[in-house]
Amino acid sequence: MTAAAPIARRLRNALTIGLALQFCLLLAVRCCSAADEQTAASNFYLRDGDRVVFYGDSITEQARYTLPIETFVRTRCPGLKVSFINSGWSGDRAWGGEGGMLAERLQRDVIVHRPTVVTVMLGMNDGYYMNYEPQAVAAFKKSLEELVDALERELPGVRITLLGTSPYDNVTPGTPPDWEQGITDGYNSVVARFSAATQDVAERRGLLFVDMNEPLVQLLQQVQASHPALARELIPDRIHPGSAAGLVMAAQLLTAWQAPAASYSVKIDAADSAAGVYGAQQELPLPFPLDRDDPLTKVVVQASPELERLAGTVLRVTRLPHATAAMRLDGQELGIFSAEQFAAGVDVAALDMPLARRAADVAKLVELRNRVQFIRWRKLAATVATGPPPPANQLAEELAAIERELAALELAAARPAPHTIEIIATEP
Repeated sequence: MTAAAPIARRLRNALTIGLALQFCLLLAVRCCSAADEQTAASNFYLRDGDRVVFYGDSITEQARYTLPIETFVRTRCPGLKVSFINSGWSGDRAWGGEGGMLAERLQRDVIVHRPTVVTVMLGMNDGYYMNYEPQAVAAFKKSLEELVDALERELPGVRITLLGTSPYDNVTPGTPPDWEQGITDGYNSVVARFSAATQDVAERRGLLFVDMNEPLVQLLQQVQASHPALARELIPDRIHPGSAAGLVMAAQLLTAWQAPAASYSVKIDAADSAAGVYGAQQELPLPFPLDRDDPLTKVVVQASPELERLAGTVLRVTRLPHATAAMRLDGQELGIFSAEQFAAGVDVAALDMPLARRAADVAKLVELRNRVQFIRWRKLAATVATGPPPPANQLAEELAAIERELAALELAAARPAPHTIEIIATEP
């Protein structure tokens, strides 16, 4: 064996078996790490200890945009202890509806929870599925003002976000229903006026306003142009957004709330590259779970910069002194990437890995807890508000206990755990 053999073997081992890297994982994620919670509190709209109530009609009740918001907080910001209540009621209008008049609805379905944050989205039903009537918009604004007055009076310091209602689909082709055929320019021309009225109230009262109408109209137009076979699935019945459209709505609200995107930066020190393979353990927040096998979801992520920013989990490796390298997480190889790809950022949320599967489990827990809350509220408390018999009271308390348990499971499942990241060089 020549004198150069040990050196050659060391170099070969360093390049083919593993690149000896000592690196430090620096989280650039706000509100996703306990050390950064104070900074996050000054940026993200939601704060530790917040209680959020989503108020609205069936578009809120179906939870297509509320579930992703709760799931985002659970996965990306597990250190924040925030509770969520969905108080949407099908057919509701600004003055009330089947769930009771406005005062009753607010007292039973909102104020009783003592929320610190309330979102309000109404307007789809306030146009009564008829041509535009100025009187209807005026009545809507009056009731919305009364709603805000009541919340601010009963809940001092409450933070209110008013949402412009999502659109009626007049973009994708199809024969309009009989009731709509006499409406000038389609029913969304009416709905959009209620969204504008909501914005007027928000601006006059100094409240945060988030438009859900125009962004979804643009999404409908974009998907109709690029993937017409999928576009109708965005709002299948033309009124209620589907799951993919709900993701965009959630992204709109989270962006307005300055929710953090997740990215990790890895700094490489290859000074001792021949000494062995070094890894780093770091607590990583879970990725935001998406069904990336669903064709419409893929299209929607590409079409919505807000959703793409929030859904990705970008890991950047800087100062990598090799052309390509493999990346492993907890011993599982995630892929081989060039130094340029590492520097630009690898979206690890799009890779099949245990973190993504855990995130999907958290999303399921969020859904289950919301089901329990809905049953306890709508099947028991709301229907027997005058005084339920003891068996109903007992059942309500049992369901409440299950809901608390599920909420605890959500937090436990979303809690970051140490993970080992290795960068293994494949080419010099």
